[in-house]
Amino acid sequence: RRLCFWRCRLCFLGSLGFISSLINSHTLWGGESAFWATQNLSTLINPPYALSLVLLLLFLNFFTTTPSLKRALTLSLIGALLIQTKAYAALLLDFSLLGLLLISILKHKKISPQYLLLLALTAVFTLLFALPTYRLGSSGFIFSPLWFVRSIFSSPDRFPIFKVSQAWDSYTASGYNLKLIILQFVGLFLFIVGNFGLRLLTLPSFLKRALASSRETLIFFIALFGILIPLFFIQSGNSWNTIQFIYYPIFFLSLYLGPVLVAILFRSRNLIQFTFLIIIFLFLALPTSVGTLLGFTSPSPSTYISTPELRQL
Repeated sequence: RRLCFWRCRLCFLGSLGFISSLINSHTLWGGESAFWATQNLSTLINPPYALSLVLLLLFLNFFTTTPSLKRALTLSLIGALLIQTKAYAALLLDFSLLGLLLISILKHKKISPQYLLLLALTAVFTLLFALPTYRLGSSGFIFSPLWFVRSIFSSPDRFPIFKVSQAWDSYTASGYNLKLIILQFVGLFLFIVGNFGLRLLTLPSFLKRALASSRETLIFFIALFGILIPLFFIQSGNSWNTIQFIYYPIFFLSLYLGPVLVAILFRSRNLIQFTFLIIIFLFLALPTSVGTLLGFTSPSPSTYISTPELRQL
């Protein structure tokens, strides 16, 4: 209930894409996906993603440190449903269960039969659920490190800094590896900070709680793989589809942010500092979400079809 409480109050939390909107469109209200990832407010634009969150939360709610055979079967069936709901979530859950098993081995110096059983059942059921709709030659993943990071600077509708994009290509072609690495780190920093914004305030507590319980460890791995996969892989046929992996760490870090913000606010020494912090938080959190709302409430929303366009159709 507490998680839902904070989630409802943080649904308007956005990215720092308003900086791109301010520079390129001269308006503060916009730029939700300037760093590629859409934000909390747009969850229901992608119904399979929204449903996958329900299944993931259901899985985490039923998950226990030592699941019995009956509970392991229930959990594996819930997890396997993700492959037909949102395949990205299914992959994240399977990788996270593997990560949980490895952490258990490192901590206890032996294989946990419960985690091994849960991982095996989830993988088998996921495979069985995937087979009815699997097509030979369907889109797979291509290893393309930092494709999203580079494309931020080269795409006109993102955060276009064409000199950075040209320098990236030049350093790659000329073999200036040190300059290229520095540029890549700067780009990676902008990618992470731009997409997560205020959520990065949760990192100290989030990392501290990563090994507090098996459930927390699962959430940690979901967030970790959700960030790492799009940094190294794109999807054949539609390169930018793998950005959807990062939606899951955005969601979970949003859940953790509420208590962190409250703790920061209540450490204020006086009313002036308290008010100043609230203004800063609102300034960093709201502009992209306001821009998204304006896009759906304007006289010409994204679903509008003009008379000439209708005639052509």
